[in-house]
Amino acid sequence: IPLLSEYEAECILNYRTQHGDILSPYELYLIQGMDSSKVHLLFPFIKITGTPIRRDTIPLMGNILKTSGKSIMLRYGRVLNRQTGYIDQGNILSPTGQQYFSGSPNYLYGRCEIHESNDFDIGITFEKDAGEPFFFDPSFQFYGFDHYAGYFRILDRGIVKEIIVGDFQLHFGEGLIYGRGFSNKGSETVGSVRNRYSGTFPYQGASESGFFRGLSLTLGTDNFTLTSFGSRKLQDAAIYFDSANSTRSNYFAMGVTETGYHRTPSEINKKQKLAEYASGFNTNLSLLSGYLNVGVSFIFNYWKYPIYKWIRNYNQYDFSGSINHIGGTYYNLSRGKLNIFGEAAMSKGNRIGFVQGLIANILPDFETTLH
Repeated sequence: IPLLSEYEAECILNYRTQHGDILSPYELYLIQGMDSSKVHLLFPFIKITGTPIRRDTIPLMGNILKTSGKSIMLRYGRVLNRQTGYIDQGNILSPTGQQYFSGSPNYLYGRCEIHESNDFDIGITFEKDAGEPFFFDPSFQFYGFDHYAGYFRILDRGIVKEIIVGDFQLHFGEGLIYGRGFSNKGSETVGSVRNRYSGTFPYQGASESGFFRGLSLTLGTDNFTLTSFGSRKLQDAAIYFDSANSTRSNYFAMGVTETGYHRTPSEINKKQKLAEYASGFNTNLSLLSGYLNVGVSFIFNYWKYPIYKWIRNYNQYDFSGSINHIGGTYYNLSRGKLNIFGEAAMSKGNRIGFVQGLIANILPDFETTLH
């Protein structure tokens, strides 16, 4: 929230941890560390919902069919000018040797959601980029739209805090193992240095990479959570055959393609050719009334074909092989107007990385960070 400093956001979160849900906007005036003028500016953006209906009084199927919120979003786009890639789709190659696009210039995107607060979520996303064909051919991994993503999530069943079946993302620590550590969004530059989003999140984006596909389970109490997952996802990659090398698999991949485009014959031939298997866990412990959080993360990856690249100056330290594993630990301490955080991790081959940061709210309208 741009109006809140890192320190004020932590004050609100700690208040909720100690006293439970906020029942009235005027309760913000009682939070130590919140300025009354800042609270007044927040009022137009605050909505306090009533006490939810007890989940066990309505069957899950009844929620899905009757009481849950439903939404659908559709998007269409097209460049009106005639583009070179679509001029003659009857020929595979243009007179200059370039490949024509296999599909129409129409861009199609849709997302459907069914949700009930603190109970469950269901979502599906479908997309076709401009130039991609729209047809059904399992041999080329085409099933109408080029990209589908979906999930089913169940929340708060006693010690079971969350179950996700389908597509999801993980965010823990500062992004060395799960998630990304740094992002820049408008006026939140200082606060976004630290990864403030922690947990498992359903994936409903149009990007065809950067998420897991499988099962995630989170167990926990008030101060401790354990998240474990398993994933199998087909990645885009160019697969090559090397008959001259007898010391490794004859088939190998020259990296993973993350563009998500499947317009030309060469792009279509790369679609979902490399199976990636992943499993791992995260544990998080909250101490000192929520002021200190410490955690441990681990992930194991296996690719059906080993990944090898031509060595260049810019990629000589990139991963190669078919198996990798990374383990690490992180912490986040927030006390007063000072927030200290960090993470350290080690991958296969004893390759080490670490992140350390500090955010200080020196004055009411002035923050600084070291990272």
